[in-house]
Amino acid sequence: WNALAQATRSSLSLMGQAADLVWALPVRGFRTDRSLGALKAMGTRAAGYLARLGPPLLAERLGLPAVGSSGPPGLSFDNITVKQFRDAQEPDRACYKALVRSRMGVERINRSGLLGDANLLRGDTSGGYTLRVHRYGSQPIIQSLGIEVTRSEELGDGTAVSVLKPVFPFWNDVDLYYGAGELVCSRIYTHGAPGSNGWVDAQPPADTAPQAADSTPSPELGFEPQPAGAAPAGPALECAGDYNTALGAATQPVAGPFDFPDVTLQVYPLLAERAQLDAFVERTLNEPLRDAGVDFETMGSYAYLLVNSIGDQTGTMWSSANNIGWWASREVSFCVPVRWYRTDAATGQRELISVALVAPFVYASSGRAVITDREVNGRPSVKATIESPQDVWLEASGPVNPRQYLRLATEVFPALGLGQQAEERTLLRIDGADVLRYDDSVGWRLVGERWGQQLVGELVRKHQLHEDQASEVAAARALALELLAHGAPINSLVLKQYRAGDDVGKACYQALVRTQRSIERIYDMREIEERVHVRLHRYPGHPIAQTLGLQVKSVDSAGGEVVQNLQPLHPFWMRISVREELGEVVAVRRHDGGWECPHPWLQRTGPSSFGYGTPDPGRGAAAPDAEAKQPYFQTPGATRVGMQEAVGPQRLREQQQLALRASLASSLQGLTEALAALPPDDIQTLQQALGERQATLLAEARQQAGAGSFASWADAQPVPALLALERALMQAGLSWSPADPSQSRLTHAEARQAIEGLGEVQLVVESILGAEWENWGNPRWNRRLPTRPEPCLPAHSLQGGNEALRDCAPPSVDSGHDGLTMAEYSDGSQAWVYLERQAIKPAQTPPGGS
Repeated sequence: WNALAQATRSSLSLMGQAADLVWALPVRGFRTDRSLGALKAMGTRAAGYLARLGPPLLAERLGLPAVGSSGPPGLSFDNITVKQFRDAQEPDRACYKALVRSRMGVERINRSGLLGDANLLRGDTSGGYTLRVHRYGSQPIIQSLGIEVTRSEELGDGTAVSVLKPVFPFWNDVDLYYGAGELVCSRIYTHGAPGSNGWVDAQPPADTAPQAADSTPSPELGFEPQPAGAAPAGPALECAGDYNTALGAATQPVAGPFDFPDVTLQVYPLLAERAQLDAFVERTLNEPLRDAGVDFETMGSYAYLLVNSIGDQTGTMWSSANNIGWWASREVSFCVPVRWYRTDAATGQRELISVALVAPFVYASSGRAVITDREVNGRPSVKATIESPQDVWLEASGPVNPRQYLRLATEVFPALGLGQQAEERTLLRIDGADVLRYDDSVGWRLVGERWGQQLVGELVRKHQLHEDQASEVAAARALALELLAHGAPINSLVLKQYRAGDDVGKACYQALVRTQRSIERIYDMREIEERVHVRLHRYPGHPIAQTLGLQVKSVDSAGGEVVQNLQPLHPFWMRISVREELGEVVAVRRHDGGWECPHPWLQRTGPSSFGYGTPDPGRGAAAPDAEAKQPYFQTPGATRVGMQEAVGPQRLREQQQLALRASLASSLQGLTEALAALPPDDIQTLQQALGERQATLLAEARQQAGAGSFASWADAQPVPALLALERALMQAGLSWSPADPSQSRLTHAEARQAIEGLGEVQLVVESILGAEWENWGNPRWNRRLPTRPEPCLPAHSLQGGNEALRDCAPPSVDSGHDGLTMAEYSDGSQAWVYLERQAIKPAQTPPGGS
């Protein structure tokens, strides 16, 4: 009886609340002018809405428009969202922020009802349902929304749980309609450009009909310009673009700089069509950035498959700005090396400023890593399952079966335009199997006629390049020590862009972002000499081979899938420690479609032939921040490496630091002696032009040189300070020539000339691998074998080895024409095929005797 009485009281109370909601009677204390006529009109309008949402037969009997007629749904809701993305250079700010309106409508209600009917009849407004929300700092749901908590609990692991009781839970089976997004207003953060950070109203005035706006083309996405009738951008705000953190800790950025103490990097060079690579760079970078003052060109005929695996044996990854713990694990990317130029808009003249990697396809195993890459740096990362399959060593087939090294699976569409659902399928595999069975003589002949001849033709091409560009290859090999031994950054460039909500074929934001990774330490570096093949499954949404023009060794077709088999040439792996800096915005598009270039390398700061990156004349030749504004190949003075240095196979960093210090000590002593020969007025003028730190260091150097203790003084100084002083003195006009060629270093001008003339970057990679730099597992001096010839290719590329490849050679090579013949070299574990130049003896001694 008590339960029945309680249920009756609760039911009457609920009916009373419903009556108040509908009638709002003054006797109950409500102030309203609601009348019977108004209530009737409200009821008629509500009935009409419900009739349109109900079965078509009901709408037809009531004389209402049928479902699917023109116009918006009878019941719709406007969703207003703040669309924003973090800036790569300043993650606490938003590079793009917009207010977007989208409509969600209910076209028809099929079924509907309350949850927990029996409990509701007993007066329980929750229907007997309970919600339990686990409380975490990164998901502040309760705190952000101010939800009323019924009670709190605590789990055994110490996690707090909030218990919530819903009010009148219900369910609906409806047909929904989603409208396209509509931009209300937006602003773009362009790093200080005047008038670029204000809000731009994207809604035309009420008395103005909307007009179609022109679009600026881009490789895949256009750019959404300022619509016709839009208000001009407001004045620049001091804090314009700050990221909206109203959602709480869940929106905190995973921002760098990042340190990865233990990274295993595998590199698989894949032969590609040069024309296809050129077309890719032109389409994805040069065309959209035509008016930004930059230009790019490829550096060879190879694309590089990179596999990153982050470990924790020598230290755990961490962030200097926001250390949230372990958030990245494995990554697979396809990269193309490019030369990076800046161009003069008036004359079209170009200057080489640096080299970089462009990665059009990136796959990561961590969802947080994908979000960070996409939102902050703008890389086109895709979530994937990256795993190493179980080893075949103990399987029934035994150890003779080829090993499986890597499998990558991601969400793909088997076919486009056919209504098929997305599925997770294998996209890429790396294994040690060959492309055909050994007894398939017909198949091997076909592979030899295509891939074998192509492989030998590539060997001939690289051999000729190696002879024609011997000096460029040697200089580039020396410059590699800047990356491997001196921690020079490796640039990565990406066109950061986001699709517009109202037109997904256009971009609401575009920017060129540069990120830098530096090798802090090399633990080991070796070539992968075993047979390795990359199996690339072809899907419409992942056109990797087609986009990059990758050369396919053979094609398999099974189970409705096409698999392209690729053979990497001279793959290798490194175990390294890496540091990644915050990204830098090189160029960004304004609302009107034009480009702003906030990066110092592209700013017009002083008089020069290009007007880029040159310090003002009044600041002096060696202003403290002048070096920071200079690109690597436009920096005056010498680099940190020399071509005459003897590089041992191990301890690259220690060797190079000692060699650099010795060269700097000799150079500064010679420059100090040259300075002493100048008139006193010239010496005083030079000291005044130097920065305070360099002037103090120069005074110490002159004093120590006079006392005869210059060498010991130089050994006690930091190498960066000595390098900056040398650069300042040489930029001021002093010169010095070393007596010992081993102490001579490449100048930046010589380095620029070598990189611009280098026709194939893969030649440098193969040269370093042949010398076995930093190979701790198999030192060359213990093998007692000469350095492997350059260039070469593995003999196991075809069944039959050297003899099979010899059959693929063109007649001019196979017959020894021009003194070239194919030869074989074996180091005890691997056979290599290369081209050997033979001495051609004349038939008789010519007149003159020589």
